[in-house]
Amino acid sequence: MTYVHISKAQRALLLNQYRILEILDTKNAEQYRNFQKILERGFTILYSDIIRVCDEMTVEEGRYVLDVLDVFRTLKSSYEQLADKSGINPERLKFEGFGGNGESQLTRFTEFLKEHAQYKETVPDSINSHSPTEYRYRPMVERYHAIERRHKGLVNGGLNKEEILEILE
Repeated sequence: MTYVHISKAQRALLLNQYRILEILDTKNAEQYRNFQKILERGFTILYSDIIRVCDEMTVEEGRYVLDVLDVFRTLKSSYEQLADKSGINPERLKFEGFGGNGESQLTRFTEFLKEHAQYKETVPDSINSHSPTEYRYRPMVERYHAIERRHKGLVNGGLNKEEILEILE
């Protein structure tokens, strides 16, 4: 569990904000009164209950999410262009999301991208796969990048059948 540490000045500011919210948002007034008590009495162990601070996502994690989504976007569009689709299970071309528990930052970032109409053709309605995905997605991304290197850059024209199967192996 991560504990939140705040100064007395920050406590005073938060306390005033919760007093204002209690007046403005009467539906949640009781919750705001409880938050005020926690802050007034200095119940440090409960600060994390009222201050929802997520760990920062690293640049590498963000790049990984974008890479995964790029792979699935390219797989889908390349598959649609193929004349011979035999041997390729179209279900394996669908992005299933990230694990909501162990991969929560990845899930939240994907939700953010979806909310801002990015990768809308790739991201499903339910982004939580309910199980870890890195063991599957990381090798796919690595194989995709290897194919990009062979093409000396982006795979603009799409992947051929053999390349799709290589990524899915």
